[in-house]
Amino acid sequence: MGEISVKPEETKRLMDPEIIIDRSRMHDKSTPWIGILLSNCTSGWGRQRKTQFFKYFTMALTFLTYASYHMTRKVISVVTPVLENGSDSTNESSWKPFNNTKTQDNLMAGLDVGFLLAYAFGMYVCGHIAERVDLRYFLTIGMTLSALFTAMFGLGYYMDVHDFSFFLVAQTLNGLAQSTGWPAVVPLMGNWFGYGKRGLILGVWNSHTSVPGVIEYAMCLFFNKLVSYSFLFWLPTYIEHSQGVSSQDAANISIAFDMGGLVGGILLGVISDALRERSLITAVSIVLSLPIMGLYNEYGDDNFYGIPLLVLSGLFVNGPYALITTAISADLGTHEVLRSDSRALSTVTAIIDGTGSMGAALGVLVCFELSTDNVFWFLIASDFVALLFLSRLLWKSVTHYREIWKEFTSSESGGSSTGSEHRE
Repeated sequence: MGEISVKPEETKRLMDPEIIIDRSRMHDKSTPWIGILLSNCTSGWGRQRKTQFFKYFTMALTFLTYASYHMTRKVISVVTPVLENGSDSTNESSWKPFNNTKTQDNLMAGLDVGFLLAYAFGMYVCGHIAERVDLRYFLTIGMTLSALFTAMFGLGYYMDVHDFSFFLVAQTLNGLAQSTGWPAVVPLMGNWFGYGKRGLILGVWNSHTSVPGVIEYAMCLFFNKLVSYSFLFWLPTYIEHSQGVSSQDAANISIAFDMGGLVGGILLGVISDALRERSLITAVSIVLSLPIMGLYNEYGDDNFYGIPLLVLSGLFVNGPYALITTAISADLGTHEVLRSDSRALSTVTAIIDGTGSMGAALGVLVCFELSTDNVFWFLIASDFVALLFLSRLLWKSVTHYREIWKEFTSSESGGSSTGSEHRE
């Protein structure tokens, strides 16, 4: 738990769990108090037990870290209906300039696009920075800045600010701050957990093997994340308008989509670990999401049907998103071809998720310009295009399983022939 060298050539060696366990016995001025405390508490443990403890401690800590990032990201989708229409439950009036019915959709889309474009740009930059610095300080600074810029947006209320540029700057800066999270937490998790449990662990935690592999997953995520973030930013507004409920009720109902995404990330991680197959599981989930979104468009106004359909939509839309940005990125970035490059995992993660964020920015912009029915057809079409980008990898997986099946049937028929000969 001592200081980790920031030299690039030393990064991979010092992130090795075994070395971290060995170094946990040493304390210097840079060792945080929690590191000293945990080291002293586990001093009598064996190596295997201590390794397991630090693995799951790292998992819990990074989970809470990124959950904090995500909570600040969720705020804008919850307050959007209040900014536009006010809230009867809290007696809050709408807020200029967002209460102009002719321009409010464009203004809110502008905030979302500003955030997502900054996030996408920041991902590409932070991917290169993450493994060149001490990740403790990198994450601490990123989380602190994200909290400050979220608070900055809220200060507009207390300072009586009605200038759109103020809110746009706050959201854009928050997008840059948010981009520090993913390229840092994924390498931490990827180095502590091997391939066998990577899908499960990173699912709970929500490439260069060939360059096309990275490109195909990145473009798949471009369209898949477009769908996921369109639901994140647009769904509460849609529910409030379609059902005539308060902004608070709309926000509460929209949580069903997030809960489905949580289950989807874990479930797809477990299945992909069991089958040791990522692309096929991703493709099947995307295929299942298409009719589910169509059904929600037809029956979503009735919560008896709508909430279960939202849960299923979250499961089959956010499941692939979670799998691609975590387990698949980690698989690609730690492939044997790149093991000598300590920066590969953060770089691959940044390329894939940064490309996805560009799609998310486009999706939010388009959703606020279309009618409700057209939005759902747009999202369904986008997820279908995501599936097309996996076609080569999907065909490769199907061919692989066909070969396994042929070998199995051949061995079975061979065994039957041998048995007949013996009986004769």
